[in-house]
Amino acid sequence: MKPRAAFLRILVIVVLAEALVMIVFALLDIHGTRAIPIDVVALTVIISPLISAWVVAPARDDLLVRMAALRQSQGRFRAVFEAQMDGVMIISPDRRIVDANAAAGTMFGCAVEEMKNRSTEIVHVDHEHYLHAGEFVREAFEKERPLRFEYEVKRKNGEIFPVEFTLSPMLNEKKESGGFVIVLRDLTDRRRLEAERKRVQDEVLRLNGELEERVRARTALVESVNKELEAFAYSVAHDLRAPLRAMDGFSQILMEDYAPKLEPECRRYLGLVRKSAQTMGRLIDDLLAFTRLSRQDMDNSPVSMEAVVRAAIASLDLPSQGRQARFQVGELAPCAGDFVLLKQVWVNLLSNALKFTRARPQALIEIDSHDEAGETVYRVKDNGVGFDMRHADKLFKVFSRLHPAQEYEGTGVGLAIVARVVERHGGRVWARAEPDRGAEFLFTLGGRKR
Repeated sequence: MKPRAAFLRILVIVVLAEALVMIVFALLDIHGTRAIPIDVVALTVIISPLISAWVVAPARDDLLVRMAALRQSQGRFRAVFEAQMDGVMIISPDRRIVDANAAAGTMFGCAVEEMKNRSTEIVHVDHEHYLHAGEFVREAFEKERPLRFEYEVKRKNGEIFPVEFTLSPMLNEKKESGGFVIVLRDLTDRRRLEAERKRVQDEVLRLNGELEERVRARTALVESVNKELEAFAYSVAHDLRAPLRAMDGFSQILMEDYAPKLEPECRRYLGLVRKSAQTMGRLIDDLLAFTRLSRQDMDNSPVSMEAVVRAAIASLDLPSQGRQARFQVGELAPCAGDFVLLKQVWVNLLSNALKFTRARPQALIEIDSHDEAGETVYRVKDNGVGFDMRHADKLFKVFSRLHPAQEYEGTGVGLAIVARVVERHGGRVWARAEPDRGAEFLFTLGGRKR
């Protein structure tokens, strides 16, 4: 039943009671006596139960229902109030503590009963802090909305600690203050974690700074050493080339101008001298090319691998070598990299395939690419002499050879250059083979297919 309906019932009771009294006194006046006639008493007896049944009983029942609902609501409020892990306090307009939950008592180190009806000044650091907090209270009421801020308070034992205040004003329909509610969250652990995190961050920054300084120093040292090595390599190469050219040149003069006077064995010796000098010259050139790879600037542009392979095949100049070779070029996926360096990879791999297919009537060299576990794998396969896989770990090392130099020429640097270029592109290179059944070389250039 609504409050207005209850009020109307009570008003009806009052009106009927007054009417009943007026009737009684009117009847007394009529009879001219103060004795209540029997008919008046009868009327009263008849009307009173009717009034009670129609008005009083429903109002009483409604009141009982309302009181039960109020007790239930208060019980729910108290359960929620006490279940809060944060401290909660209800404050009167004059800033006295009306109520507080157990978490608030624990936070301030005292019983809740000790806090009730006392000024909130008991939880502030000092009177100045108490006055300053009043400014937040005024601001919350002026804005008519909750206000959140951080502040320092103190426990019963005097210990000062940080809390987060959430101050919510309580206003009636007329916007008049009914006090306010404060929710307090202890920030001690958070501040400790923040301080620890800042300490760790500062330590990481310090260590990073030291590491960067060390890296700069090491980089400068490596660059200095590389420059010295480069200067040394060029100096050695220049100093070595001069006597090699002299050896080759004078040997050629002897063979051309004094051939009739020389014994066949002598001419054979001079031929070996020339061949060794030329091999040494090529070795010097290959070593210089290998050392330059680590310092050479590398482009990273879109590259048509098919165009790279065609350019590499064209540079081999097969007709002048009198070779019969068939290149079977399949699908080649494009990539990102340095065109010049990738061409050198293909030239070295194809030259290697041609060298070890020399004993075949016709060399068959297959070139293609395929997808393997999300990576593009490029492949060169030949029908040459192959090799024993037990020695495969030596393939890409400088000066490593799996076949005698007397049978197959070379400096032992070509495949090392292949490995260095592939590594600079973020890839890897490997080989598979069987003796007398050919070999295949495979490489990736880093990254996954998108």
